[in-house]
Amino acid sequence: MARLTAGDVKEILQTLEDGLRYIPKLGKTEKRAIRSKIRRQFAWLSEQSSLSAGMVLHELEQKLPDVFPQYPYGFAEQFKDLLSRKLKE
Repeated sequence: MARLTAGDVKEILQTLEDGLRYIPKLGKTEKRAIRSKIRRQFAWLSEQSSLSAGMVLHELEQKLPDVFPQYPYGFAEQFKDLLSRKLKE
């Protein structure tokens, strides 16, 4: 378990934002609101230490309950793999 650097946090949040492209039902204003919610997670992720990929995924699912269910099938697993790689480095 490790602490995420600012660059890692930005990459993680960018991945979440990029995933919005795969949600066809969202309009521009909805996407803007969701991006804002995602970006607000920067401080929380930057401050945490002793993180695990499962814990981060669970917390983000709790903090963004309207976002994660809309991502396509398999996105959560790919995201968890990214988190695992970032936390091992």
